[in-house]
Amino acid sequence: MHDIVDLLAHIRVGKGVPPSVLEAISAAGRIRHFPSGSIVFHEGEPCAGVFVLLAGEIRMYKGTSREREQTMAVVNPVVMLNAVAALEEAPNRMSAVAVQDCVLWHMSCESFHKLKRNYPQGGLMLLPGLAACTRLLISQHEEMSSRPVLSRTAKLLLELSGHGQWTIDRRKHSSYEMSARVGAVPETLSRSLGLLKKRGLIGTIRKAITVSQPKALAELAQAKPR
Repeated sequence: MHDIVDLLAHIRVGKGVPPSVLEAISAAGRIRHFPSGSIVFHEGEPCAGVFVLLAGEIRMYKGTSREREQTMAVVNPVVMLNAVAALEEAPNRMSAVAVQDCVLWHMSCESFHKLKRNYPQGGLMLLPGLAACTRLLISQHEEMSSRPVLSRTAKLLLELSGHGQWTIDRRKHSSYEMSARVGAVPETLSRSLGLLKKRGLIGTIRKAITVSQPKALAELAQAKPR
C-alpha cells in the first residue's frame, strides 16, 4: 500500500492530495495482473471501476465485433482508465485489452463512490485524468479524420519500431491489431504496407517488419524525424 500511496502522490492526479486521503484511496483498491491478450473490461458491461495502469500497455477500443472494432488509444503507464464510467455509474464506454503483460491498480465502482462520499477530494483528483482522456480522444479523432491510411500506417510503424531502432515482431503486432490502430480493415493495411515496401521505406517478411528509411517514413507520416 505504501508503494501505491507514493505513486499516487507523484502522478499528476494525486498532487496536492493529503497523505491520509491517498492512503484511503490506496486501501480501497488492489493490484491486479493481466497477461498479454487478456481483456481488462468490455464496452457496454456494468462499470468495471477505476484502473491505473502501472506497467505494460493497454489498447482501448470501441466495437463489439472484430469487423467493427476501432482502436481509440494505446496507453502506457501511468494513466487512469474508465474514470468517466465510474463517475457516471454508467456502463463501460470502451473495451480495454492488455497488449503486453500488465499490472494495474483497480478500485471497484462501489468502492469509488463510497470513497467519494467520505473523501470528496478523492473524487476531485479524477478531474485531471478525465481532461487528459478527453484530449487524447480528440487528438485520436482529428488524426483519423485528417490523415490518409498510408500516413497513419507510416506513423504507427515509426512508433512500433522506435523510429527504426528495432524490428517489429508481427507475432506481437498482428495485421488485425495494427489495422485497428490505424482505423482501417486488414486488407487496406496490407496494401499500405505493400506500397511502403515498394518505395523502399520498409522491409517485410512473414514474422517481422523493418524500417529502412525512418526519415522518409517520418515525412510521409507528417511527423518530425528523430
